Amino acid sequence: MIEMKRWEIWEADVPYEENNGHKKRPVLILSETEVMVVSLKMTSHEPRYHSMNGEYEVMKWREAGLEKPTVIQCSKRLKLEKERFTGKQFGRLSATDIIGMQTMLEYMSIKE
Repeated sequence: MIEMKRWEIWEADVPYEENNGHKKRPVLILSETEVMVVSLKMTSHEPRYHSMNGEYEVMKWREAGLEKPTVIQCSKRLKLEKERFTGKQFGRLSATDIIGMQTMLEYMSIKE
């Protein structure tokens, strides 16, 4: 069984929000239990700063093992079954990005 740790980036088969499809994409691990993994959706879409919707732009995306600039959608929390993970690990956030994410998540919890 794969052991996933907080701040690691893994590939998962993520269901679409609007329809029955799904897509393999990187997700940021927040916590892991025996059955479910709480993670955040990641996208290569440019951040939408004007909406202040809780998106964090990964500063050191290459160091994290990502292929292109990436945004973490903090408002898109996912609870995924472990079976949805492909076993491919991209990497881990840098210390700089971990601090940025902690700040963003703290902001999001105050806002909610």
